[in-house]
Amino acid sequence: MARPRSKPPPDAGLHPKDVVQVLNELLPDDALVYCDIGNVTAWITRHLRRELPGTFFTDTVSGAMDYAIPAAIGGKIGSPTAPVCALVGDGGALMGSILDLFSAVEQGVPIAVIVFNDGGWGMLEHGVAQSPLRDRRRPSFRFKRRVDFAGLARSLHARGLVARSLPGLRFALRQCLNPSAPVLVDVLIDPSAVPPIGGRTAHVNRHMEGR
Repeated sequence: MARPRSKPPPDAGLHPKDVVQVLNELLPDDALVYCDIGNVTAWITRHLRRELPGTFFTDTVSGAMDYAIPAAIGGKIGSPTAPVCALVGDGGALMGSILDLFSAVEQGVPIAVIVFNDGGWGMLEHGVAQSPLRDRRRPSFRFKRRVDFAGLARSLHARGLVARSLPGLRFALRQCLNPSAPVLVDVLIDPSAVPPIGGRTAHVNRHMEGR
């Protein structure tokens, strides 16, 4: 029998589902939402509500990470009056798309970037890490330190905010609804939150076991 998870410490971060519920509360109906690939995709596609057609985008064709920020820049250029946000994980952002924020600053494209920062390669942690072979073959998928994405955004001359609590998240997101310049919210996520990717996990396990 699996051992129950211990309760995370108070500073572990927010549960992704709670973050999505706040997005449901605050995002305008006409906001264009671009979702990256990774754990963030599982949480967003499961819990985010978008009522209007043509207001939610993700790369379900190639499944490529590093998609949402440049796509959001293009979306804002094409729909300059609509609020536009990119939802990304820290792993996807570190593949390079976070630097596209500088292009948004240089070109005056006021998008909002929401980073789900769980301090590691979460999809690998909760996929491969669940394999029966994990004790023999599992590398470390956790970063030694969480990346300071708010500080990184400020170094690129965008506005950078940090959300560690739900009230803080609500405050930060209200700054993103109609920004006059690019803004990033670094949302600290509880790394123990298991994403709804059971089918993918089972597929990875079969592959690693050579089935």
